[in-house]
Amino acid sequence: MRKAVWYIDSVSLSNFAQAHQLDLLLRRYPAGRLCVTAQVVDELLNGIQAGYKALKSILPALERGDIGQIQLSVPEFRRYRDLLSTLGAGEASLIALAEKRRGTVVTDDRHARSLCRDLHIPVTGTLGILKAACGERMLTGVEADKILADMIRHGFYSPVRKLAELD
Repeated sequence: MRKAVWYIDSVSLSNFAQAHQLDLLLRRYPAGRLCVTAQVVDELLNGIQAGYKALKSILPALERGDIGQIQLSVPEFRRYRDLLSTLGAGEASLIALAEKRRGTVVTDDRHARSLCRDLHIPVTGTLGILKAACGERMLTGVEADKILADMIRHGFYSPVRKLAELD
């Protein structure tokens, strides 16, 4: 039986890194289950160069393999190129992967999420991960709300201020 894989974009990773909660992601998604593409890594490196220092905390997890790095196959790359007409590089690469290899896309990008639903690709985002961590008793609701507030302080645009508002 194949392990479930989550393909995470740079914005979702950034939300957790900026709130100093990367370890929460790594606990919830053990090695090999949380993956990125070269396009996502490029976006992260661009963010570091732009001054988002918290993103540097992601680099050791990439180097250790705690967050897997996946190369697009030729057919996936062709699909990625097609998706670039409407999506950013990171989201396009993740959807191309998930469409061919199966897996869940982790993104907060509204258009990418809508496309995933249209393509019947499982999708979640920052709020979904926080809510799942509560459901798995990795976090209490109060802890998750504090993390969410920290993410919002660091620029995460959230449609809610507390996870209970999602119910």
